[in-house]
Amino acid sequence: MKNFSLILNIFLSISVVLLYFLHFSKKESELKSEKINVPISERISNSINFSYVEIDSLLKNYNFHKDLTKKLLSKKAKSEKELNTKIANLQKEMLDFQKNVQSGLISSEALARSEQERLMRKEQDLMKFKEELHYKLLEEEQKMTLELNDTIFNFLQEFNKKEKYQFILSKTFGGNLLIANDSLNVTKYVLEGLNEKYKNKK
Repeated sequence: MKNFSLILNIFLSISVVLLYFLHFSKKESELKSEKINVPISERISNSINFSYVEIDSLLKNYNFHKDLTKKLLSKKAKSEKELNTKIANLQKEMLDFQKNVQSGLISSEALARSEQERLMRKEQDLMKFKEELHYKLLEEEQKMTLELNDTIFNFLQEFNKKEKYQFILSKTFGGNLLIANDSLNVTKYVLEGLNEKYKNKK
C-alpha cells in the first residue's frame, strides 16, 4: 500500500512538471504569430522612449523670444526712420537744386554740373547705406536666432538628464511630425523651465 502511494505521488509530480512545461513552452511559430498580431505601438513602447515639443507654441510663449523680437523690431524701426530721414533730406536738396536752376539762382553751367555731381554721389552713398543697413539687420536677426536656438538646445540637454528620453522631436505646423499622442507632449514643462531660467538670468 505504501509503495502504491509513493508511486502515485511520483506519477502526479511528473505529470504536473510535464503540464507546466507544455503550457509555458510554446512553439516558435506560435510566438511569431502572436507578435505579429500585437499593435506596433505596444511592440516598440518598451524599446523607444521619446517625447516632442511644439515649437510654434514654445516660441509664442517663451519670454526670451518675445524680448528678442521686440529688440529686433525696435532696431528695424530705428533704422527705417534714419533711412527715411536721409531720403527726405536728399529729395529736398534735389528739389531745391532744380528750383535754383529754373529761377536762375545758379547761372553758371560749371556750378550746376558740380552741384548735380554732388547730389548724384550723395544718392549713391544713400543706396550704399540702405544696403549696409539691410545686411546689418539680417546679421542681427541671424545672431538672435542662433542665441535663441542655443538657449533652447542647452535647456533641453539639462532637461533630458533627468527625463532620459532617447529622442525629443520638434513638432511644427507643416513639419515632418504629423500626428503625435498628447501624452508625449512636453512643451509645457520645457516652456516653464525656459521661462524660469530666463527670469533668474534677468
